[in-house]
Amino acid sequence: MPSWRHRALGWAAWATLACVWVLLALRLPEVRALWSEPTTAERPPQAPAKDAPPPKPAYPGPPFGQEWRPEAVEGFLQTLAGSTDHATVFLAGFSEEGRPLYGVRTGAGTTGDRSQVIGDGNGKGQATAGKTSGGPWRVVIVAGQHGNEPAAVVGVLQFLWDLCREEQQAQAWMRNNLALLVFPLANPDGRARGTRETARQGDMNRDWEARKLPETAAIGRAIDAFGPDLVIDCHQLIPGDKYQDPLVEVACSDQTELTRMGRQAVGLEQHLERRLKAEELKPRVFFRWTKPGMCLHAYYGVNNTTPGILIESAPNPPGWQVNLHPKVLWTIVGYLRRGGQTAKGG
Repeated sequence: MPSWRHRALGWAAWATLACVWVLLALRLPEVRALWSEPTTAERPPQAPAKDAPPPKPAYPGPPFGQEWRPEAVEGFLQTLAGSTDHATVFLAGFSEEGRPLYGVRTGAGTTGDRSQVIGDGNGKGQATAGKTSGGPWRVVIVAGQHGNEPAAVVGVLQFLWDLCREEQQAQAWMRNNLALLVFPLANPDGRARGTRETARQGDMNRDWEARKLPETAAIGRAIDAFGPDLVIDCHQLIPGDKYQDPLVEVACSDQTELTRMGRQAVGLEQHLERRLKAEELKPRVFFRWTKPGMCLHAYYGVNNTTPGILIESAPNPPGWQVNLHPKVLWTIVGYLRRGGQTAKGG
């Protein structure tokens, strides 16, 4: 007759076996799935759809900064130019540390060779007065003069992608009516360092009259050769700035109204104010009638009678650091599409 010790061992063995069966029963679906599914190495790779365009590069969230180094902007522009015939990326010159200064052309008479080099990045350009003749509107957009303001860069890239890849109706109109010259990152050395200034410790947006910095010299020469009707400068308010309210400033002089775009400046300012008032964020929209200036928009708008617009986005509400720029740019395009007429009621 087995002793109590043998009986206890037997009961323990049966209890262990019962637990194992219970666990197997509970995990059976997962075990079956594991046996039935091939491993990752066994699965054939999924082939991409034929002739599928490259996907839109993802935009980083707040603070919009660390991911958008000069290399990321260059990769974005390469993806854009490689996926549409509506955008031409060209080299305007080089920064102090030898980084490329890329420009993008789109619209009337601007597509073609995607590897064109304009100028050598040296010398001082000569600003042109606003045009009085007809033909397509010629608009310049500059972002990233200050390397610590990446939201303006991201906002302009977003506008470029949507304009060149998504908005077919706008592209059809632009072929004969609007030419754009865009510099999404004017200060790549500052962006690489995360600083306002260039590698030469210069402030680009105080150098448009002298053009001593290689960045302003190269980009300024390309702008002057383009012969713009309107120059737009995109910036981002950051903590510590004197003002924290978003704004859209239109720079003109009493001579600007003699130019083609100058005659539309008042209507454009009113149109921007009316349209942006309906949005969640209501930036200040106002004129700047002032003496000659060294900032980009004032230099062209006052010194050379080509209207200039400054866009300064703010951190609140969330997202508007980026979103204000494409919103203002699309509003300007819509205004020009209507022949410079303000739509009734905005």
